[in-house]
Amino acid sequence: MSTENFTLKIFTPAGLLLEEAVSTVTAPGFDGQIGLLPGHVRYTGCLGTGVLEFIEAKGGAAQKVAVAGGFCTFVEDIMTVLSDWAVLPDEISKSTYAAEREALAAVVKDSSTWEPAWETAREKLARIEAIDAVLK
Repeated sequence: MSTENFTLKIFTPAGLLLEEAVSTVTAPGFDGQIGLLPGHVRYTGCLGTGVLEFIEAKGGAAQKVAVAGGFCTFVEDIMTVLSDWAVLPDEISKSTYAAEREALAAVVKDSSTWEPAWETAREKLARIEAIDAVLK
């Protein structure tokens, strides 16, 4: 592989979701954005919920993946993402999430932050917001 590119591998509990030669990756870290270019030093970090964006090595097109939680590493020009949940844009149906978004927003608004239902709804709502960002 060229020194201008590296390999991105995204795994979920279901298995390998994506393997692609890329020129850059920006991922949602637990406490900020993570940006990687070819030749980056070894790195290990926690993922947050949001959009992982990468530039394809062939054609230079920007692509997005919604991710939530997990870890990522960068070793010897391979970025490995182990995500609790990830979805590609072509697997997303906007209509599926519209009703769920409204119901979750109501739970977050009407519940106490001390209730387990509030935290669960907030996490699911964050995933839906990541999906919205991928579809833009």
